[in-house]
Amino acid sequence: MKFLAVLFTLLMVALAVYKLAYPTYRWHQKMTVEVEVGGKLYSGSSVVAISVTRQPRILPAIGSKFETRGEAVVVELPDNKFLFALQKGIGPIYTGRVFRDKINMRATKDRWASKISGLRETRDILPKLYPWLVTFKDINDPTSVQKVDPDDLAAHFGQGVRLKRITLEITSVWGWVTKGKVENVLGWFYDVKSLFPRSAFPKLAKDLTPEQKVSLNDFIDWRTQYKRRKGSK
Repeated sequence: MKFLAVLFTLLMVALAVYKLAYPTYRWHQKMTVEVEVGGKLYSGSSVVAISVTRQPRILPAIGSKFETRGEAVVVELPDNKFLFALQKGIGPIYTGRVFRDKINMRATKDRWASKISGLRETRDILPKLYPWLVTFKDINDPTSVQKVDPDDLAAHFGQGVRLKRITLEITSVWGWVTKGKVENVLGWFYDVKSLFPRSAFPKLAKDLTPEQKVSLNDFIDWRTQYKRRKGSK
C-alpha cells in the first residue's frame, strides 16, 4: 500500500509538472451579426469555446493543438429567410487577428493565447476579416446554399437589407456554448452527411464552387456532430 501511495504521488507530481510545461489556454467568444432591414435591426449571436494546448515538440511538425466547439451564428430575417455566419476558419488564430492591436501573434510558447484568454473586450470586426456568410434559397434544401456578399445582402434578401456590423467579444474562460439554433432552423442537418451529394463534386479541388467549399463542420463543430449522431443511433 505504501508503494502504491508513493507511486500515486509521483504520478500526480509528474502530471502537475507536465501541465505547467504544456498548459491549455481557454476562452469563450461571442460573435454577433447585425442586419438592418428597412431601418429595423435584426441580430443573431453565437458563443463558442476555444482552447489552445501546447504540446511537446517531438517532431518539428507538431505544435499547439487548437480546438473550437460551437456553432454558426443564425440571424432570422423577414419572410422566413436566414443568414448564417459560418465557423469556417474561426479559431484562435482568427481571434488573434481581430484583436491584433492587443496580441503579439509572434510571441513564443503560445503566450499570445494566454493574452487572449485574459481579455474581456468587444471589437467590431473589420470587413476584410468578416466570416463566411451564407443563406439557403430553400431552407429545406441543403443543396440550395448560397454564399452571400457582405456588401450586397440585398441580392439575396431584397432591397433595403444591409449588413450593419459584426462584433466579436471575449466573454469568459468557462461557461456555456450555443447549441441547437442551427439544428432548429436546418431540420435536415443530421439527416445528411454533406450539403451536396458526392456526384455533384468536381474531380479537382480547384473547380469547386464557393458553395461546394461549405461543409457541415462550418455550421456545427465535428465533435458535437459526432456525439449527436452517435446518441441518435
